[in-house]
Amino acid sequence: MIKKGQIEEAISIFTLLISEFPNSSNAFDSMGESYFLNDQFELSKISYQKSLERNPENTNAEEMINRIEKINVKTN
Repeated sequence: MIKKGQIEEAISIFTLLISEFPNSSNAFDSMGESYFLNDQFELSKISYQKSLERNPENTNAEEMINRIEKINVKTN
């Protein structure tokens, strides 16, 4: 869905996925990507933080959190 540009639909699916698998680092990482692509940076950051809590070795989540923080600095 993300590849098709159906971001809102992807967010709905990842919300359901997370409700069924709340310990899935990958589900939170994908949710973070969806929120990021939808310009919902704070929600994206929260999702990436939850992903990182579940998998401290998730370098993508670390990189995206840093990227979001830089975006927030530029917009503030």
